[in-house]
Amino acid sequence: MTITGLANKPERVANIKSTAKKRTEEFLLAKESGEFKKAYDILGSGMKDITEFPVWKSKESDYFGGDLGKLVKRDIWRVTLYNNPQNSPTPGLYIAAMSCGIYQQRIPRSLL
Repeated sequence: MTITGLANKPERVANIKSTAKKRTEEFLLAKESGEFKKAYDILGSGMKDITEFPVWKSKESDYFGGDLGKLVKRDIWRVTLYNNPQNSPTPGLYIAAMSCGIYQQRIPRSLL
């Protein structure tokens, strides 16, 4: 379905955005928990075509593989729908979710 087809269906757009927020939450939680395969499986086929799992995992674990500390707050603050974006490999509806996470770092015992 294209955005044009959704123009007169605000409830459908809201449903798509709500689902995208839930999936983004699942994706981030999986990465934070070290469940990189689960997170990778959430990605769309277009993203998987760009980067195979071992390469993707290596890059993601550089950041998420360490101790981020306790999650204090997460805000998925914007979900945007794009209809056939210019640089997309194939036509279709694309979804981008913007998020911010705040973590409480643990102080190593050696510094106490």
